[in-house]
Amino acid sequence: MKKLSLCLILVFAATLNSYAEELFASGIRTEYSNVSEPIPSKGRYFKTLLGGFNVSKEGAKYNLVIEVIKGLDKEVFYKVEYENPLDKNKPFVRGKSEKPADLTVQLLSDYIKGLEIFKVYSVKVIFYDPYDKNREVDRLEQKIMSYVDTTGNEARLVDGLLKSDELKQWRGHGR
Repeated sequence: MKKLSLCLILVFAATLNSYAEELFASGIRTEYSNVSEPIPSKGRYFKTLLGGFNVSKEGAKYNLVIEVIKGLDKEVFYKVEYENPLDKNKPFVRGKSEKPADLTVQLLSDYIKGLEIFKVYSVKVIFYDPYDKNREVDRLEQKIMSYVDTTGNEARLVDGLLKSDELKQWRGHGR
């Protein structure tokens, strides 16, 4: 059942992203996934809608989509810490300011090396008051299961997620 539900998500994503040549491999629990995947996180003001990895020929990127669940009347500064699979003590960090009044925010990392299949990785999003960046407003820590391996020269998906003709087309051999 695990492979079937994930296969359906990936095939659907492959169809949606056929022009972008990227697949989305969901790594958090959804209505169609298995119970071993991490559950979506929720903070005071924000919650996780979607979490996983965008996968292309070049590699894989963390992809986390969060949504405002309680209105904020001012801009917030947020810092994102993407777990570094090669060194857990040195996460990849990015920061940005936004006014998230009815906002859904997509947080996308650069390509990540060292991801391993079926390992769980962490993305932390810390929200601060923009006028006092020492005052934390909210925090999310989302765990994401990986269905991709980026330890080699080319990103590799879990065996059986895509049919061989779909995988060939994704890799550029079926055109």
